[in-house]
Amino acid sequence: MRLDSEQIARLVAEYEAGTPSTQLEKDFNLSNASVMKLLREAGAKLRRRGLHGDDVDEAIRLYEGGLTLKQVGAKLYVDGETVRLALRQAGIQLRRPHKLTDDQIIEITQLYEQGSSMNTLRKHFGVGDRTVARVLRESGCHIRPRGRPSGAGPTA
Repeated sequence: MRLDSEQIARLVAEYEAGTPSTQLEKDFNLSNASVMKLLREAGAKLRRRGLHGDDVDEAIRLYEGGLTLKQVGAKLYVDGETVRLALRQAGIQLRRPHKLTDDQIIEITQLYEQGSSMNTLRKHFGVGDRTVARVLRESGCHIRPRGRPSGAGPTA
């Protein structure tokens, strides 16, 4: 999406007023690279990326309050990995990622064997791809190739 000079001026003004670049990406429907390029070309003073000072304190408070790294990141306009790095640097002991119960492991295996995709299971149980794959391997399931089964697809 190309922005006109008025939109660029608004983007720069919002950034200089403190709006995070990640929010500007969403607001202006641009990639991070495009936002940063426009800001540099406009001569805006770029802020350091990541979490610093009060943001780290807020991340610690939110994380210790029970939010996930991803949830903390969403509140602070950074990704979960940025939060993880800031918390580790601050000496915070990170929780083990979401642990599945025995019943959930059985359910994942059954749903997969009934045709559910790994992606669907990942979203449903709130875990990563590797967790689903590990559960299925440890349960002795045959892992299907990625994508649609041959012959599957929309019908005419």
